[in-house]
Amino acid sequence: QASSFILEKNGFSKFTKNHLKYQQKFNHIPVYGNYVFLHTKEGLVDHITGHWAKNIDIPFGESLDSLTIVNRTKEIFSEDQTSDITSKDFEINHFEKIIIDKSFPKTSGYYRLAYDVHVSSLSDQRFYQYIIDATNGNVIFSQNLECTYF
Repeated sequence: QASSFILEKNGFSKFTKNHLKYQQKFNHIPVYGNYVFLHTKEGLVDHITGHWAKNIDIPFGESLDSLTIVNRTKEIFSEDQTSDITSKDFEINHFEKIIIDKSFPKTSGYYRLAYDVHVSSLSDQRFYQYIIDATNGNVIFSQNLECTYF
């Protein structure tokens, strides 16, 4: 089992500089927040920046199935709402199995499987992100994705 880095974005600045963004994956699963940026100048590597996990050691066998995670997310999302959520009102906008640091949002160097789920409520225009532990369904992280600055 080894990490791989998949090109996610190729951006240019000026005519001679190129910035390549690579997402770290382990066993084809993205490592959340871990990217390497390769900066080139006139076709040669100028410098490398970013953050990547060096020693990932997690059990892949014990993981809740996708339906259980969806139902758990709906339950959590309903608790965050002022009204009951119906299946018509609950929409999943993003659903991805990820590897995340056990101390997220801090870093410890130890990792676990999780799901990154973005959901919305169509009736009251609420948008949330939940990162849910893949082994027990507990919420690791949540945030409101609604932009209120405009």
